[in-house]
Amino acid sequence: MKQRFSQVATVIFFVMSIRSPRNLGFFFTLALFVVLVCSQEWFSFEMNRSCSMKVEHRMQFLSTIISEHQKSDVNCWDQIAKKMNVYLFEQKVSGSDVFFLDGADCERFFERNFLRYLPSRKSSHPDLPIAELLPYIRKADIACAGKQLI
Repeated sequence: MKQRFSQVATVIFFVMSIRSPRNLGFFFTLALFVVLVCSQEWFSFEMNRSCSMKVEHRMQFLSTIISEHQKSDVNCWDQIAKKMNVYLFEQKVSGSDVFFLDGADCERFFERNFLRYLPSRKSSHPDLPIAELLPYIRKADIACAGKQLI
């Protein structure tokens, strides 16, 4: 609903700015329109990506993090991203084989969607929607601690 409202608002802004007496310029308005649409798509991608993972997929993600960090490979986040891309594509979580763009994207996903729920960190969501995963998140956090991985 919010996404549809945002798209309608963007189109209305685009039409109004072309017809306004203080015309911003067609190319500037077109560029602004493209930026707004692209940012909405990126935001939608980020929100849908975290919501599409079920508990078993999140458990596999945490398990992969722990096992790859125990190997103490320098580029383990890249390896985690590759393994999870294959797994999530096979499980039909993702319509493409690129759920994570690279290791840095994979690590950011872990920080945003898992580490922020640890009680020792400041949480923006006090209701902890993934409370059953907290022990595994702690293990993954401990496995990652003290290593420069990217």
